[in-house]
Amino acid sequence: MNIYGEMELLPHEVNVWNKSVKVEENNYYWKNEPIITPGLNVFSDNPIVVELFCGCGGTSLGFEMAGYEIALGCDIHQFAIKTFKHNHPNAWTILGDVKKIDPLEINKILGNRQIDVLIAN
Repeated sequence: MNIYGEMELLPHEVNVWNKSVKVEENNYYWKNEPIITPGLNVFSDNPIVVELFCGCGGTSLGFEMAGYEIALGCDIHQFAIKTFKHNHPNAWTILGDVKKIDPLEINKILGNRQIDVLIAN
C-alpha cells in the first residue's frame, strides 16, 4: 500500500511502459501548455546546443565553456527554467512537458538551423 492508501504492484509486476503507474510529481511541475521565452537571437557560427530536462543548465555551461552556443533549454520545473535563464540569458527557454512541444516551434526558435548537440539529462 502506498502513501495514498492505494494498493501497488510489486516491482517484478510493473511494466515500465504502463501509463497507469504514477511517476514522481511535485507542485513545481508545469502542467499547462508550454511557455516559450525568447532569447536574444545572438546566433554565431559556433555549434549549437539544445538541452532537454535542462535543470539549472550545468551541462550546458560546460558546453558553453567549450565554445558552443546554448540555443534552447527545456524543463517542466518552473524554478529550473528560471535558473537556466539566469545562467544562460541569451538562450530561449521552454517551460513545459516536452511531449506537448511542437517540433516546428523548435525549428522556428532555431531559425531552421541544425542542432549540433542535443542533451537530455
